[in-house]
Amino acid sequence: MTAPHHSVLEVRAADATLDDEIGGRLVAFNEAAVGADQHSIAIRVTDSDGGLAAGLTGWSWGDCAGIGSLWVREDHRSHGWGGRLLQAAEDEARRRGCRQITVSSLTFQAPGFYRKHGYVEVGRLDAFPDGNADHHFVKSLVEPADAEPVRLMALVEYAEDAVDAGTGYEDTVLGLLGRHGGTAERRMRTADSRTELHVILFSSRDGYEAFLVDPARLALRAELGDAAPDRPGPRNVGRLDRSPEPVARRVGVGTPVILLRRDDELVDRELAGPVGVQPLERRVDRRVSRAEGPLQRVELGGP
Repeated sequence: MTAPHHSVLEVRAADATLDDEIGGRLVAFNEAAVGADQHSIAIRVTDSDGGLAAGLTGWSWGDCAGIGSLWVREDHRSHGWGGRLLQAAEDEARRRGCRQITVSSLTFQAPGFYRKHGYVEVGRLDAFPDGNADHHFVKSLVEPADAEPVRLMALVEYAEDAVDAGTGYEDTVLGLLGRHGGTAERRMRTADSRTELHVILFSSRDGYEAFLVDPARLALRAELGDAAPDRPGPRNVGRLDRSPEPVARRVGVGTPVILLRRDDELVDRELAGPVGVQPLERRVDRRVSRAEGPLQRVELGGP
């Protein structure tokens, strides 16, 4: 072994073997430090001619996994291959006992793709070329044993001069639910379009919390400026305050909304009254009877 003071430092434009050599030595160091082996993940999609059409590379290390690269050839894009690669990597990581998976993506690459598939942004490094940023994501591969679905009911009332802006905001926000395990079960509005009722189901409380800090949702709020929804603390909303974890916020360009964790029995009792459980439309109609006209179903995903 050469003595340190006889070693030479060289700067080169490229070195075909250096990355592999350093990577191998770092893997060996890491495995020795924590007692867990690191293994590669490689997933390939080939076309009918045997050419590379898409692929994903990554790693697993103990109960963690990561995606290093994901690429889909242009003629295979918009056909679901990216999602299939991602699902295959997550399934393989679970098979290896991993509990979470990480990935990073530059702004011009696919951060929205990862959010759509349930990845939560946990960090962002700005100052990359052309104003881009490096977005860092993580996704849990296991549901906590005590995780329970959370169903929310949001009553949205728009100011007369803010209906278009308000419904546009809600169209976009409801479109973000799927990124975080959320589903819009019902969306209804009155004939004058000034009052809406949303029933939303999240697979877990974590999904709901991730939805609240979704960068796309925050960007839309910033775009609205002073008219953006705020989120005041819980306030008196009548008997519904007795439901678990009431939350109040403002949605739809300066108009109040009550968003609450919905205990089915409680809401049924409070809205249906002594006659028992009624269809949702009728129960909600009691709550918004001051609006002009009954609630009408709105096609989910549309205005």
